[in-house]
Amino acid sequence: MADAKAETAAVIDDLRERLQKAELAAEEARKQNAVIQARLDDANKEHNSIEESVHEHQERLEELENEKKESLRQRREFEAIYEAERAQSMKEKEELQVREEELRETIQRLKETMAQKELRGEDERRQSISRACMLCYPLAPPGHVIDPLRSELPKQCLSKPRSRTVRTPVISPTQRLFSQLISLGAAER
Repeated sequence: MADAKAETAAVIDDLRERLQKAELAAEEARKQNAVIQARLDDANKEHNSIEESVHEHQERLEELENEKKESLRQRREFEAIYEAERAQSMKEKEELQVREEELRETIQRLKETMAQKELRGEDERRQSISRACMLCYPLAPPGHVIDPLRSELPKQCLSKPRSRTVRTPVISPTQRLFSQLISLGAAER
C-alpha cells in the first residue's frame, strides 16, 4: 500500500506540475491574447481612419472633377462667344470697308460733277460776258474776237444793272451733300 500511496502521490505531483504549467500557459496565452487584441484594436482604428481619409479624398476628387467639367464648359462658352464676336467684328470691318469705298466713289463722282458744273458755269459766264461785250461794242470789226476775261471792259458792261436785286447763291442739294461728305471724310481721318 505504501507503493500505491507513493504512486498516487507521484501522480498527484505530476498532475499539480501539469496544472501549474497549464495555468502558466493559459496566463501566457491571455497576455498574448491581450496584446493581440490591443494590436487588433489599433489596426481597426487605423483602418477606420484610412477609410475616412479615402472617403474625404474621393469627395475632393469628385469636387475637382466637377470643377474641371465646369471650367471646360465655361471655356467652351468663352471660346464660342469670342468666335462670335470675332466674326461679328470681321463682318463689321468688311462692311465699313465697303461703305468707305462707296463713300470714296460717291465723293469722286461728286467732285467730277462739281468740276463739270464749274466748267459749264465758267462757259455760261464767258458767254454772258461775251453778250455784254457785244452790247458794249456793237461796232467791233467783224472777225474780231473779244476775250471777255482778258479784255478791259467798261465797268457798266460788267456791272449788273441796278434795277435787279442781288441774289444770294443757291446751294444745290448735290453741293450740300458733297460738302457734308468732305467734312465727314476729314473727321474720320
